[in-house]
Amino acid sequence: MKLLYLVPLSIVFTALIFFTGCGDNTAQTIAPVETEQLSEQGQEEVPPTERPASKPERPASKPDHLASRADSSKDLESMVILVNKHNSLPSDYVPEDLVEVDISFPFEGASDRKLMREDAAVHLEELFKQAAREGLKLYGTSGYRSYQTQEVIFARNVKKYGSKSAANRVSAYAGQSEHQTGLAMDVTSPKVDFRLVQCFGDLPEGKWLVENAADYGFIIRYPRDKENITGYTYEPWHLRYVGVRAAGEIAQKGKTLEQYHESDVWG
Repeated sequence: MKLLYLVPLSIVFTALIFFTGCGDNTAQTIAPVETEQLSEQGQEEVPPTERPASKPERPASKPDHLASRADSSKDLESMVILVNKHNSLPSDYVPEDLVEVDISFPFEGASDRKLMREDAAVHLEELFKQAAREGLKLYGTSGYRSYQTQEVIFARNVKKYGSKSAANRVSAYAGQSEHQTGLAMDVTSPKVDFRLVQCFGDLPEGKWLVENAADYGFIIRYPRDKENITGYTYEPWHLRYVGVRAAGEIAQKGKTLEQYHESDVWG
């Protein structure tokens, strides 16, 4: 894992949502599209992501036993920040501790998609190492994503599905994507041709993540049959870092991050 500054985006990946077979199942798949293709189709090019010139002073953090989950749900620096259809990030928010994650990706070269916040990156590397020890093959596909990139992705999905409401079941408005936090990583496997498909959850890799991700501070952010709570359809590939303590509670009790924040105090 190495620290780095964000490089200008020469290629921006957007999401084309289409349905594909996975064994005998039908599942959602997300495929990348290059910026040049978007430009040809009338989409605006995404400007390079820039990091803040200086680090702003942060208020003193409350001790864990005093911090309320309501506070942490909106704290940009919190590992358990809640980002969803009701809680948006500022358009200029870029995490200051982004690093390149030292895991396998199915593409070469520098990309914002290889970035996560440092603590999340360290834990994801350990998760991938353990999975490999157990004979499982995991690949990262999409980590950090800027507000501007998400605008392009959502616009493409609106065009694909015909309305904003239809697109919003599978894709977030800009500012409402967890990828902008630097705490999320979409993962996949060669067994599904590196696609993001719901039947990934039925593979040994997907089942292993359900059983073990919490040990490394990750949760399956959009679990099966929780769309009425999370606002999004089942995504077994979407890992969200929340820290080992929170992940353990969420996994043990079968909660979503939304339900985790309903409790007034840590405990």
